[in-house]
Amino acid sequence: MPPAPKPPSIHELTPLESGGTTARSGFAYQDHVAVSFCIEMLADRLIESVWCEVHDDLTIIWNEKGVQEVEFVQVKAERRDALWSTAVLCRRSKKDKAEVPGSSILERSMAQARCQEPHRFRLITAADIHTQLRVLTHARGAPQRHRDHPEVREILKRITEVLQDLHVDGPGGLLFWLESVLWEVRGPEDAVRNSATVRLTGYLHDFFDMSAPDHVREVYDFLLRAVDRAASARVPPPFDAKKLRSQHLLSELKAKIAALKQPYTAAGGNPLRRALTQMGMAEVEIEHVLQEHADHQAAIRRQEYLSIQGAQDAFNEIEALLHRLRLEYEPGPNESPKARYLRCLKALEELHASLPAGTRPPLTYFRGTMYELVKRGLHTFEWEA
Repeated sequence: MPPAPKPPSIHELTPLESGGTTARSGFAYQDHVAVSFCIEMLADRLIESVWCEVHDDLTIIWNEKGVQEVEFVQVKAERRDALWSTAVLCRRSKKDKAEVPGSSILERSMAQARCQEPHRFRLITAADIHTQLRVLTHARGAPQRHRDHPEVREILKRITEVLQDLHVDGPGGLLFWLESVLWEVRGPEDAVRNSATVRLTGYLHDFFDMSAPDHVREVYDFLLRAVDRAASARVPPPFDAKKLRSQHLLSELKAKIAALKQPYTAAGGNPLRRALTQMGMAEVEIEHVLQEHADHQAAIRRQEYLSIQGAQDAFNEIEALLHRLRLEYEPGPNESPKARYLRCLKALEELHASLPAGTRPPLTYFRGTMYELVKRGLHTFEWEA
């Protein structure tokens, strides 16, 4: 008997279906998940490309030391009243009251195992899962994931009792799927976006010296638009417009960041240092302020005192306070920019003291926010009478 023909490469494989490109309403959750993979691709460089609705919901091409591995990702955004279970995983759709073979979530995932490259699977859900499936959340290769582990055998038993015609052994069989799938419960859309934003903030700070919250939001929205364009594209094979490649996305990101930084560059350097210098502050004091500002930005990235939303709320509150201070300004005799700087510090101290002691960040957090406002050109000590 001649050997079976070699499966085609993932780069030549025809998708099983293409319905995802025709109607994209309600795909926000999936797009935020895709953005999280794009950030991982940019930051860690182990992902070569992210494909949006080509084969599965997402197809991730990993590349470690020149070896490609394909990951087929299904994303389930619904907030279920009941937990995900093997019964839900195996539930087939019906047509004329008869079950449609191959239509269950499990079967559709398994059906992607058609390429010659090493491949694996991932399920990402907003809702939590039943304890009977919890073993699938352990890392691939963990002792609990071995096909002979009692919990894996129990899942196998439950599935084959429902889907009796399912292929179990061999390449692409159920045992292979159980060993190579990873189930992630990522929670609601806000949780997915917040987690990705934290990762993006660290990446932008480490590689581009950028950490202003509005800049992070701009970059995040840029990535979100890129994902939506890719997923919405209706193009013939090889579906290039649906594939977000690492180097191309990085090139576009650098152009975006350069545009965001342009006002800062054109202004001749750090506006915070310039403002402090113009008011006659000694160099040693300037360095102290710059360090306090840097520590403040690091605390925001780590969410050391406030959540992402809490930090944004605090930022808005302090910006409003300083804006009101400028509007209400009544100049004293020969009042200098340094005197206005001290007036701002006093106002921040009063705001800080007015908050409950057990819930407020340290005073340095308030000062650091003011320094960030100056750096971004949203506050100045050169007030007009």
